[in-house]
Amino acid sequence: MAEDPGFFLAVEHAVPGTRFHAVAEEGLPFISIAEAIGAGLGLPVRSITPEEAPAHFGWMTFFVANVDNPATSAVTRAVMGWSPREADLFTDMRESGYFSVA
Repeated sequence: MAEDPGFFLAVEHAVPGTRFHAVAEEGLPFISIAEAIGAGLGLPVRSITPEEAPAHFGWMTFFVANVDNPATSAVTRAVMGWSPREADLFTDMRESGYFSVA
């Protein structure tokens, strides 16, 4: 397995507690991700109330309700000089076979 130099850079240069994110885009809301999944599967997406969430999501309710905690790669870019080379999430979802039917 090839070694990833990013891990070495993170260990060598990061202040303890630094959080690195390797994301191309900034701050995707959960609803946008849900809509992209619905579109890829050909399913409708609708909002539900907080009261409906436990019956729908079960143990994932806490994560779904609190997931609009947007990831940013600003620290990763600044500390490590990193920039994304691959497709952003939505392009990857559309073009990488996530929703192909076998």
